[in-house]
Amino acid sequence: MIVLAGAETDRAGKTMAGIARAATHTGAFIVDSGIGSGIEKFCLRKGVPLLGVAPESKISYPRMNPTSRKPNELTNGHSHFVLIGKEDRSVEYNWGEESSLKYEFAKRLTVGRKGGFGNNRAPSCKMVTVVLGDNEEAALRDIEMSLNTKTPIVILSGSNFANEALEKVGTAIDDGVPIRQDETSEAPTVG
Repeated sequence: MIVLAGAETDRAGKTMAGIARAATHTGAFIVDSGIGSGIEKFCLRKGVPLLGVAPESKISYPRMNPTSRKPNELTNGHSHFVLIGKEDRSVEYNWGEESSLKYEFAKRLTVGRKGGFGNNRAPSCKMVTVVLGDNEEAALRDIEMSLNTKTPIVILSGSNFANEALEKVGTAIDDGVPIRQDETSEAPTVG
């Protein structure tokens, strides 16, 4: 299971193609926000399941023959969407509130099936968060959720946010500052 964090980009295809290729070779699903992370066409080509999780009240549905894409428009290339909120809009969620659901959903998928046809159990799998950091606010929320759920994080350079994060961690390691876990917090800290 690969969760993309802060992915709203038209980044060079090699990065996204590499993520899709990794998913293909490992049999992984990819989870994103459902709104143009840039990986859609690569998942389509490779047959990788791509799940979009988004607050229904904040997205736009795709149009027939669009000349341009609207902000927050669901993109084709996703095999599934999980939209949160009530159909009558009596309960609406904002961007950011979907993050915990996205991680809960991904975590449940990684556990595998507990029973079913013939009581065969599907094998569990691993989960990793890949930080692209093009949308800094979304990336920070997903990093926080990853730390809270003890999910490994991979930060890919390329955006200002990701480059700064990598530089800070690299400087801390070069300076001999340990990355440790505080006794009062589940989140690892630098220093």
